[in-house]
Amino acid sequence: MFALCSYADEQGKGDNSKFGTYQTLKSFEEMSILGKGITEANTLEQFQNVKLNWENACKKTVALLYKCNDLIQFNKGKDILNLFNKYPVNQK
Repeated sequence: MFALCSYADEQGKGDNSKFGTYQTLKSFEEMSILGKGITEANTLEQFQNVKLNWENACKKTVALLYKCNDLIQFNKGKDILNLFNKYPVNQK
């Protein structure tokens, strides 16, 4: 994900944030985890072994940002989702 986000930033197709698209995506990941959007893991070991579905995490966070009326972050999330659509991430 870091490479894809870095490439998007280099090409001017990222979210145009000060710290880069990857950092925005990581903050979305944290919001999803805090909102229990990723996993219901009960232990630290379970949590560490769960694979993250970046696209689903981003979708859930973008929906939450829309509900909160945070349109700036919402638009950044939409840019990242467009990036996923343009360059699909193979999740095995």
